[in-house]
Amino acid sequence: MNTQTTKQREQLAGLMELYRQFLTSGDLVNAEKMKQLLAKLVKEERILAFCGHFSAGKSSMINYLLGDQVLPSSPIPTSANTVKLQKGDDYALVYYHEGEPNLFPAPYDYQTVKNFAKDGAAISSITISSSTFPLPPTCSVMDTPGIDSTDDAHRVSTESALHLADAVFYVMDYNHVQSEVNFLFTKELMDEGKKVYLIVNMIDKHDEAEITFADFKKSVENAFTNWNVYPEKIFYTSVRDLENPNNQLEEVREFIFKTADNGVQNTSDSALLSAQRLINRHVLSVKDKFDEAFAEEFEPLFELPSEERTVIESNVSSLMQEREQMAGTATAIERSFTRSLEVILKNAYLMPAPTRELAKDFLEAHQPDFKIGLFFAKKKTESVKEERLKAFEADLQEKVKTQLEWHIKELAGKTLIEAKLHDAECERAAQSLSIPLSADFLLNTLKSDVNSSGEFVLNYTKDLAESLKKEAKRAADTFLDMVKQRLLQVNEIRLEELSDQLAEYAEYENALELMHQKDKEAQAVKQHLEEILYGNTEPASNFDQLLRECTEEETVITIHSEVSIKEKQNKNRKNLSLL
Repeated sequence: MNTQTTKQREQLAGLMELYRQFLTSGDLVNAEKMKQLLAKLVKEERILAFCGHFSAGKSSMINYLLGDQVLPSSPIPTSANTVKLQKGDDYALVYYHEGEPNLFPAPYDYQTVKNFAKDGAAISSITISSSTFPLPPTCSVMDTPGIDSTDDAHRVSTESALHLADAVFYVMDYNHVQSEVNFLFTKELMDEGKKVYLIVNMIDKHDEAEITFADFKKSVENAFTNWNVYPEKIFYTSVRDLENPNNQLEEVREFIFKTADNGVQNTSDSALLSAQRLINRHVLSVKDKFDEAFAEEFEPLFELPSEERTVIESNVSSLMQEREQMAGTATAIERSFTRSLEVILKNAYLMPAPTRELAKDFLEAHQPDFKIGLFFAKKKTESVKEERLKAFEADLQEKVKTQLEWHIKELAGKTLIEAKLHDAECERAAQSLSIPLSADFLLNTLKSDVNSSGEFVLNYTKDLAESLKKEAKRAADTFLDMVKQRLLQVNEIRLEELSDQLAEYAEYENALELMHQKDKEAQAVKQHLEEILYGNTEPASNFDQLLRECTEEETVITIHSEVSIKEKQNKNRKNLSLL
């Protein structure tokens, strides 16, 4: 990576910290995968992986697309390890399960390298670099071991270098498209965010007399849809029959090279998904360590048949979670109710201009020197005062109802639903919630020095609005206290029921409690790692040095003779047999 933006440096710093965390916890397998991911990101390398059922023609297709017979192809399972093909200087680099990698500079015997690809016992992976491959310099094609069963699928998914793949091309034999392993493997990849493209190969086996090709294609799409697998695209190909009108082999070639040229952003996004996948696998390793460390405590559970243990674990976990949630239910309900009530009170607009005008008239009528007419003045004055009081009261009641009561009633109803509280008394209280406002209430708010000046009216209406909001809060708090009290009663009954139900699993109680605790710890680890991945990790002061150390190439041994090759293979097999 020649120039790194701030965002790229933060992403690299995050991956480097994840690598350190994995290493510190002793998870060497996923630490190594994270290190590989770092190196890939630094080189801005884009990797297209080919997976598939064995003998589906995967290796033959790669050979055809690259225009070179570099991979072994035969009617029996071929590649037993991962083979990466890239454009560059001519050499083969062989990685062993034990010992340093071996570099074979050109010219070397292609047949010997192809034999390496079949040797899964001693060799972990191979990189073949050629100046003739029609690939962009920053793109590689990866061939993975063939899949023959669901166990194979899991092995390839977890042990191969698929965490490095930006896109996966899954190759299937025409006659075995609807094999369960195809659905399971592709679904797992898609669930983890991989871009998956399906290739139905060997369509030269198609017989139009049995089924039209259009119907066959539809059956393929429907089959994967039924498994909730929605690939980016499905291609139909044949390496043997290039003239077949349904053959999309050239379209695959063009599409792959177009995909290979996609930019840095796509590689960066793919790296995030791969890092998330490694975090998930690391958390599984953390759980495995817990199982191993507390094997004695977990023994009562582990002695049970797998299905029975799963049922017990699920039941007890559910009961424990409910018990934990109940402990904080009342507090959570109170917090939510109070927060929403504050918003309602803050947003309630009780004194718009027309209401303030009515308040002014009301205040004016209660000034000491207020008088109407000359004859029968007292009676007329009292009548006007009464009219103005009623007008102000009616308008204000409408404002209180629309701005406060309706919203608080709605909040009360939602609170009962949120609390899952089915109680007739509480429901009646929610429906009958009201804020007291009467003529006496308004008269009692008057001061002895009442007048109708603009400033006095403004202060009066402000104080009156605050008084009404206090009354609203008092009514709401009374309802909340009733809900809390009823919740405590209901929870007390339910807690007794939960205790009785948990008592049925008493012999497993310690193991289950411990397992529940360790699950929470594992989830805390996952949350912490995800915060590192998706947060803005500040690069350390020696970031560049650490990055070079983390991504530097391994020391390789250059081998020129075939005798040396065979000696190395035999030595590695012997070392592995002693493990």
